[in-house]
Amino acid sequence: MHVHVSPGTTPELRYQLPEVKQILKAISYYDEAVTKIVPADRKNNPYAESSFTGLASPAKLRQRFKDVPTLGWTPLFQLFDEQRSKQHVQLEVMTSQRYVSWNFGNLTTTCGTVEFRRQPGVKTAKEAKHRVGITLGFIRAALLTDWGRYKTLKRHGSVQQLRDFVRSGIRTLCNGCVDAVVDVALVEDTNPARVCFLVPNSGALRAKRRSRRTRKARSLQRSIRDRTRQSESRNKDFLLIKEHTYLRIPYVGSQNSSSPRLGPAWHEDICAC
Repeated sequence: MHVHVSPGTTPELRYQLPEVKQILKAISYYDEAVTKIVPADRKNNPYAESSFTGLASPAKLRQRFKDVPTLGWTPLFQLFDEQRSKQHVQLEVMTSQRYVSWNFGNLTTTCGTVEFRRQPGVKTAKEAKHRVGITLGFIRAALLTDWGRYKTLKRHGSVQQLRDFVRSGIRTLCNGCVDAVVDVALVEDTNPARVCFLVPNSGALRAKRRSRRTRKARSLQRSIRDRTRQSESRNKDFLLIKEHTYLRIPYVGSQNSSSPRLGPAWHEDICAC
């Protein structure tokens, strides 16, 4: 379930640059905790990969996030503070593609939202309100936190800290948000991450299938060519090619027989479809 959050749709109500930096610091500090609480098929999902460890993340961002256990949060937070505009955040800090845990691609559009894509799908309105409540509480807490106190730390936020963090943000919102979030759902999912393959109609998978068909077609051509040459050189086999299937008819007569007997034929399917 993807949740878009924005203070408002008019320019004066949208996120200001200092608020965007606050959110960046929050999602980086709790990135590992978020990965732990989502289901197995969302941990390494290609449509919602981590904004800091995924392949689409900028190299500088990945490296500074990786250095947190040794250098603390100061280098990464400094990278966020150096951004001069929301456009710079989109181009230099966060990836330009939207298939990440936190999508900042809409910051400068009409809606001006930050999108949280990591949460799983829902089946009921109660589950939907829970997912929305988590996102609202998280962003609210991010805007209220003094992140200067976290710079010297050399660890990531835990699941327990994430739960308290979300709760602290929700308490400043309306009662409907407070009642929507279920605490027991904010626990670690210990199931190992599952690889989520692309859907059948995706462009990447279509390209992969085209490549596979090309390899099969070339293999078919080589096989036919080699078998034809072998048949012609030995004058023992007749090769019948029809569409994507060939029949290999073994010669069972004598070498000098004018009317050889043909044994039972068999076929091998080498369809390139």
